[in-house]
Amino acid sequence: MKKLLRFSTGKLLLSCFLFMLFTSIFGTDSYAQCPSQAVEIGNDKAFTLVWGTPPDPLPASIVDEGTGTTYNYDSGAGTSGDPACYRSGPNCNGGVTNFTGTLTVDSETCAYSAGSLPIELSTFTSSLYQNQIVLDWTTTVEINNDGFSIEKSADGFQWTELSWVEGAGNTLERQAYRYVDSSPFNGNNYYRLKQVDFDGSQHYSNILSIKYGDRDGSAVIFPNPVKLGQSIFLGDKPIESVEFFDS
Repeated sequence: MKKLLRFSTGKLLLSCFLFMLFTSIFGTDSYAQCPSQAVEIGNDKAFTLVWGTPPDPLPASIVDEGTGTTYNYDSGAGTSGDPACYRSGPNCNGGVTNFTGTLTVDSETCAYSAGSLPIELSTFTSSLYQNQIVLDWTTTVEINNDGFSIEKSADGFQWTELSWVEGAGNTLERQAYRYVDSSPFNGNNYYRLKQVDFDGSQHYSNILSIKYGDRDGSAVIFPNPVKLGQSIFLGDKPIESVEFFDS
């Protein structure tokens, strides 16, 4: 084998600091996701949005990508009993139409057909079982759902696909899915779902974080193998030196 690179602890400090900063800010909380319902009010003057679990705080504004119009938050909690109203006009009154199109909500691109997402993800959870991490998710509605790409990350930034799970296509019945990760990283493991429509459109779930084992035990090397030009994550354990070899 040919040795490619050797460097010392000092050169690892920046990557370790960035990871620790990321986890200190975001912790293990789930990230905001697209509203499950979008209703247009009064000829493009307002929207009402409903989340399964509304983000806190609610987004300050949303954008209709079809028209480029920005709608600012007016009122409401974002629940089915108290939808959040976003308006560009004087009020939130007018005729109601289930929205078909694309909204940008908190930097998320959310596509709707007759007021609903291609899927309505009601739960997405992670749990430890023996030496594995179990991912469970359920849907209450699926529209043209080809399936789910399960993606994993060691740092919340670099993602790789673990597996593909077929969707139910079109259904109004509750569907339950499960995936078992038998090779979790030592330390934090991040997961998300990439839902794919039959036409190739993609939508991302919230991000889950779950800790496995003891990070002090060994460093995480991710991705492995590493391609030319990629960054790598080595965990937050102090490392005196690192050696890389080609294969």
